[in-house]
Amino acid sequence: ALVLSYLVLRLSALGRVTPELAVGGNTLATRVATAATVYVENLRLLFFPSLLDVDYFYQHALQRSSPTRTIIGVTLILATLGGTAWLVARARSRPRVAVAAFAAVMFVAFLLPTSHLVPFGAVLAERFLLAPSAALALLLLAIVPRLSVPYAIVVVGLTVLLGGRSYARARDWRDSVTLFSQTAGRVPPDPRIETNLAYGYLERGDAKTAIVHLRRALAIDPSHLAALNNLGYLLMHSQSYEQARAVFARVIEIDPANASAFNNLGVIATRTNDYPLARFRYRKALAINPNHQSARDNLASVEA
Repeated sequence: ALVLSYLVLRLSALGRVTPELAVGGNTLATRVATAATVYVENLRLLFFPSLLDVDYFYQHALQRSSPTRTIIGVTLILATLGGTAWLVARARSRPRVAVAAFAAVMFVAFLLPTSHLVPFGAVLAERFLLAPSAALALLLLAIVPRLSVPYAIVVVGLTVLLGGRSYARARDWRDSVTLFSQTAGRVPPDPRIETNLAYGYLERGDAKTAIVHLRRALAIDPSHLAALNNLGYLLMHSQSYEQARAVFARVIEIDPANASAFNNLGVIATRTNDYPLARFRYRKALAINPNHQSARDNLASVEA
């Protein structure tokens, strides 16, 4: 029922089961290796979340990939499936085993969509483990025969330790600047982190600092389109037209079918009173995307 519900929701949201861009490759061997590595990381996050990240992107998550980790991951997956099957086979005999079996099935079902055995659009994220962590908690409660004093001490200790970690992490999510500032110091340099920091500073009305972070993003990856588009937009609105024109030209060099870049070049031409060039830029944007409303409105204004 859980899997069917997931499929219905995914089809209604995306119109398809698998994404256009499959993370980890399309071959079965690559998907199995990805699933094994990701499963090891998921277990680490569930039991010892020392490193937390808003988005465990493909390169970072699989930098730890190795033949040894793949073997360990496949072994753990098979052990999980085997243990689940064993619990299900004995679920009718004892109520506590039935609860454990239900929790194990729920754990597997909630992790199944992100297993990568079927291509998925992301590798790892903290949010993917919210439901599996509830299933794991229920499973641990079901398999413990009685709450002995040593076990109670361990439970209380882990609750305090991981609860403190959870509380500290919740403070990170206060706003975009806090979240991505914390993330930037814990993972390898990533242009998306700097771009998201720029968004956060824009929310605070600090365009100058936003531009600094966009330039940092481009220092990491000079072809990062999101950073280029946003930097060009901010430069344009700060009336640094020559710099903005150079940035949008770079966008078009990377992505010749970028209608928004042509539209923004048209805006710059309009503001510098070069109306024939502005008309040409807007028409170019509409030739790429006839539904680009901003380019359509801007062309109408120039024509008028």
